Amino acid sequence: KTLGGKQFWTDYLVQHQWRIQKNEVTNHYRLLNAENYRYTWGTFQQCRKSLLEIGTKKKLPEVKGKVVLLLHGLGRSRGSMEELRKHLDQRAGFTALTLSYASTRASIEQHARALSSVIKNIPQAHEIHLVGHSMGNLVIRYYLSGKNNPDPRVARIVMLAPPNQGSALATLFKDNHLFQIFWG
Repeated sequence: KTLGGKQFWTDYLVQHQWRIQKNEVTNHYRLLNAENYRYTWGTFQQCRKSLLEIGTKKKLPEVKGKVVLLLHGLGRSRGSMEELRKHLDQRAGFTALTLSYASTRASIEQHARALSSVIKNIPQAHEIHLVGHSMGNLVIRYYLSGKNNPDPRVARIVMLAPPNQGSALATLFKDNHLFQIFWG
Protein backbone atom coordinates (compact mmCIF):
# COMPACT_ATOMS: atom_id res chain seq x y z
CA LYS A 1 0.00 0.00 0.00
CA THR A 2 1.26 3.50 -0.85
CA LEU A 3 0.06 7.03 -0.20
CA GLY A 4 -0.68 7.42 -3.92
CA GLY A 5 2.08 9.85 -4.83
CA LYS A 6 1.36 13.01 -2.91
CA GLN A 7 4.45 15.14 -3.65
CA PHE A 8 7.23 12.94 -5.01
CA TRP A 9 5.44 11.09 -7.82
CA THR A 10 4.26 12.21 -11.27
CA ASP A 11 1.85 10.34 -13.54
CA TYR A 12 3.16 9.32 -16.97
CA LEU A 13 0.34 6.95 -17.94
CA VAL A 14 -3.22 6.78 -16.60
CA GLN A 15 -5.73 4.11 -17.53
CA HIS A 16 -8.86 4.91 -15.53
CA GLN A 17 -7.75 4.32 -11.92
CA TRP A 18 -4.49 2.55 -12.83
CA ARG A 19 -1.40 4.72 -13.21
CA ILE A 20 2.31 4.56 -13.92
CA GLN A 21 4.18 7.14 -11.89
CA LYS A 22 7.78 8.36 -11.82
CA ASN A 23 9.53 9.31 -8.58
CA GLU A 24 11.05 12.79 -9.02
CA VAL A 25 13.89 12.03 -6.60
CA THR A 26 14.99 8.51 -7.61
CA ASN A 27 13.67 8.54 -11.22
CA HIS A 28 12.20 5.03 -10.99
CA TYR A 29 8.64 4.15 -11.98
CA ARG A 30 5.85 2.20 -10.31
CA LEU A 31 2.44 0.86 -11.29
CA LEU A 32 -0.45 1.60 -8.91
CA ASN A 33 -4.03 0.34 -8.89
CA ALA A 34 -7.16 2.24 -7.85
CA GLU A 35 -6.49 1.59 -4.14
CA ASN A 36 -2.89 2.86 -4.44
CA TYR A 37 -1.32 -0.59 -4.14
CA ARG A 38 1.98 -0.89 -5.97
CA TYR A 39 1.94 -3.81 -8.39
CA THR A 40 5.42 -3.41 -9.81
CA TRP A 41 8.29 -0.97 -10.07
CA GLY A 42 11.33 -0.39 -12.29
CA THR A 43 11.47 1.26 -15.71
CA PHE A 44 8.53 2.80 -17.53
CA GLN A 45 8.58 -0.07 -20.04
CA GLN A 46 8.56 -2.73 -17.28
CA CYS A 47 5.57 -1.06 -15.62
CA ARG A 48 3.78 -0.67 -18.97
CA LYS A 49 4.33 -4.36 -19.75
CA SER A 50 2.83 -5.28 -16.36
CA LEU A 51 -0.15 -3.00 -16.98
CA LEU A 52 -0.76 -4.62 -20.38
CA GLU A 53 -0.67 -8.09 -18.78
CA ILE A 54 -3.01 -7.01 -15.98
CA GLY A 55 -5.28 -5.25 -18.48
CA THR A 56 -5.59 -8.42 -20.54
CA LYS A 57 -6.15 -10.63 -17.50
CA LYS A 58 -8.67 -8.32 -15.79
CA LYS A 59 -10.19 -7.00 -19.04
CA LEU A 60 -9.51 -3.38 -18.13
CA PRO A 61 -11.32 -0.99 -20.47
CA GLU A 62 -9.42 1.42 -22.72
CA VAL A 63 -9.74 5.15 -22.10
CA LYS A 64 -11.62 6.36 -25.17
CA GLY A 65 -14.05 8.92 -26.50
CA LYS A 66 -14.09 12.37 -24.93
CA VAL A 67 -11.55 12.62 -22.12
CA VAL A 68 -11.09 15.37 -19.53
CA LEU A 69 -7.71 15.58 -17.77
CA LEU A 70 -7.68 17.43 -14.43
CA LEU A 71 -4.47 19.01 -13.10
CA HIS A 72 -4.21 20.24 -9.50
CA GLY A 73 -2.36 23.27 -8.15
CA LEU A 74 0.89 23.76 -6.23
CA GLY A 75 1.32 21.57 -3.17
CA ARG A 76 -1.90 19.65 -3.86
CA SER A 77 -2.59 16.13 -5.13
CA ARG A 78 -5.03 14.56 -7.55
CA GLY A 79 -7.42 14.09 -4.62
CA SER A 80 -8.08 17.83 -4.62
CA MET A 81 -9.72 17.43 -8.04
CA GLU A 82 -11.68 14.28 -7.15
CA GLU A 83 -15.09 15.92 -6.63
CA LEU A 84 -14.83 17.63 -10.01
CA ARG A 85 -13.80 14.29 -11.58
CA LYS A 86 -16.86 12.58 -10.11
CA HIS A 87 -19.11 15.35 -11.40
CA LEU A 88 -17.64 15.17 -14.91
CA ASP A 89 -17.73 11.36 -14.93
CA GLN A 90 -21.48 11.50 -14.34
CA ARG A 91 -21.92 13.66 -17.44
CA ALA A 92 -22.75 11.58 -20.52
CA GLY A 93 -19.90 11.06 -22.91
CA PHE A 94 -16.93 12.10 -20.74
CA THR A 95 -14.18 10.11 -19.09
CA ALA A 96 -12.53 12.32 -16.46
CA LEU A 97 -9.07 11.50 -15.12
CA THR A 98 -7.23 13.23 -12.27
CA LEU A 99 -3.49 13.54 -12.73
CA SER A 100 -0.77 13.65 -10.10
CA TYR A 101 2.44 15.56 -10.50
CA ALA A 102 5.13 16.40 -7.96
CA SER A 103 4.35 20.12 -8.09
CA THR A 104 7.01 21.10 -5.53
CA ARG A 105 9.76 18.80 -6.81
CA ALA A 106 10.12 19.38 -10.56
CA SER A 107 9.91 22.19 -13.10
CA ILE A 108 6.88 23.29 -15.11
CA GLU A 109 8.71 21.97 -18.19
CA GLN A 110 9.11 18.52 -16.61
CA HIS A 111 5.43 18.46 -15.64
CA ALA A 112 4.47 19.43 -19.21
CA ARG A 113 6.54 16.49 -20.54
CA ALA A 114 4.67 14.19 -18.15
CA LEU A 115 1.34 15.61 -19.36
CA SER A 116 2.48 14.94 -22.92
CA SER A 117 3.23 11.32 -21.97
CA VAL A 118 -0.20 10.87 -20.38
CA ILE A 119 -1.90 12.25 -23.50
CA LYS A 120 0.18 10.07 -25.86
CA ASN A 121 -0.76 7.03 -23.80
CA ILE A 122 -4.51 7.46 -24.36
CA PRO A 123 -4.58 6.71 -28.10
CA GLN A 124 -8.26 5.71 -28.12
CA ALA A 125 -9.43 9.17 -27.02
CA HIS A 126 -10.74 11.18 -29.95
CA GLU A 127 -11.12 14.45 -28.03
CA ILE A 128 -9.20 15.71 -24.99
CA HIS A 129 -10.10 18.60 -22.71
CA LEU A 130 -7.75 20.00 -20.07
CA VAL A 131 -8.84 21.53 -16.76
CA GLY A 132 -6.23 23.14 -14.55
CA HIS A 133 -6.34 24.68 -11.12
CA SER A 134 -3.73 27.33 -10.27
CA MET A 135 -0.28 25.94 -11.16
CA GLY A 136 -1.93 23.20 -13.21
CA ASN A 137 -2.75 25.95 -15.70
CA LEU A 138 0.94 26.82 -16.04
CA VAL A 139 1.67 23.19 -16.86
CA ILE A 140 -1.10 23.19 -19.47
CA ARG A 141 0.07 26.47 -21.01
CA TYR A 142 3.66 25.22 -21.23
CA TYR A 143 2.46 22.00 -22.84
CA LEU A 144 0.39 23.94 -25.39
CA SER A 145 3.27 26.35 -26.14
CA GLY A 146 4.53 23.91 -28.75
CA LYS A 147 7.73 22.71 -27.07
CA ASN A 148 6.11 19.30 -26.45
CA ASN A 149 4.33 19.01 -29.81
CA PRO A 150 0.82 19.42 -28.41
CA ASP A 151 -1.64 16.77 -29.47
CA PRO A 152 -4.22 17.96 -32.04
CA ARG A 153 -6.95 16.14 -30.11
CA VAL A 154 -6.79 18.81 -27.38
CA ALA A 155 -10.04 20.68 -27.96
CA ARG A 156 -10.60 22.94 -24.95
CA ILE A 157 -8.97 24.13 -21.76
CA VAL A 158 -10.62 25.44 -18.63
CA MET A 159 -8.54 27.52 -16.24
CA LEU A 160 -9.58 27.66 -12.59
CA ALA A 161 -7.79 30.45 -10.66
CA PRO A 162 -4.82 30.71 -13.05
CA PRO A 163 -1.81 32.71 -11.82
CA ASN A 164 -1.65 34.59 -15.13
CA GLN A 165 -0.12 37.66 -13.48
CA GLY A 166 2.23 35.62 -11.29
CA SER A 167 1.87 35.15 -7.56
CA ALA A 168 2.66 37.93 -5.11
CA LEU A 169 3.33 35.38 -2.36
CA ALA A 170 5.75 33.38 -4.53
CA THR A 171 7.56 36.57 -5.54
CA LEU A 172 7.83 37.70 -1.92
CA PHE A 173 9.34 34.39 -0.74
CA LYS A 174 11.28 33.33 -3.85
CA ASP A 175 14.68 33.70 -2.10
CA ASN A 176 13.56 32.23 1.24
CA HIS A 177 15.22 28.81 1.74
CA LEU A 178 12.57 27.51 4.13
CA PHE A 179 9.87 28.42 1.60
CA GLN A 180 11.82 26.61 -1.13
CA ILE A 181 12.07 23.42 0.95
CA PHE A 182 8.29 23.18 1.21
CA TRP A 183 7.13 24.77 -2.06
CA GLY A 184 9.95 24.01 -4.47
